Amino acid sequence: MDLIVIYSGDFGEKVVGNLINYSTFCISCAEACTHCKEGKYSFADRIKGIFKLPAPSLLPVLIEDSMRAYVPKELPKADIAIVTEIHTDLLLELPRIGDTILHKAGYIIRAAVEEGVKQSESIDYRSRKGKFIR
Repeated sequence: MDLIVIYSGDFGEKVVGNLINYSTFCISCAEACTHCKEGKYSFADRIKGIFKLPAPSLLPVLIEDSMRAYVPKELPKADIAIVTEIHTDLLLELPRIGDTILHKAGYIIRAAVEEGVKQSESIDYRSRKGKFIR
């Protein structure tokens, strides 16, 4: 299975480090390191692309017209996409990049978002004794 990684934070760096399993990545044992993970596994040959996007805190709260300036123009074909810690507006833009796993998953994402919006519109958030009124 081929995969791509799209991230913007420290967690994404850790995920990539674990997937590649490069020799200096694990620092858990510090000076007592015996390199126990070395050579045990690596998915480096299956990674078709790694894309680091700007951190959400560095971007406008709402991104409308300039989304394409922040996301890759094209993505390699892959079976799995690991996406973490990116701006929500950019997350919703990713499925528009055609013929990728994200494009296919976009239908699922869009349906989930639409369902969430419908549910939130039907809730009266005025609270009475800590309970929501529908």
